[in-house]
Amino acid sequence: MSDKKPPTRPKPEEERDIEYLVCRECETPCYTFHMEGGHLLEAFCSMCGNDDVLLFSLREEEEDE
Repeated sequence: MSDKKPPTRPKPEEERDIEYLVCRECETPCYTFHMEGGHLLEAFCSMCGNDDVLLFSLREEEEDE
C-alpha cells in the first residue's frame, strides 16, 4: 500500500486580483462576484442568470481542462 498523497493544485494567493470568472452554463465572462479568503461566496451571470457558485470557474481552470 502506498503512502503517497494525491497531487494537489496550488492554492491561489488570497490577495491575487481576479478580474472575472467564467460561467460554466453559458461560458460567459462574469464580473459580478464576491470572494473572501480565496473562496467564492457569491457570483452572478448576467447573461443566463446562473448564481450557483459551483458553476463558475477561473479562466486558468478552463485552460487546464
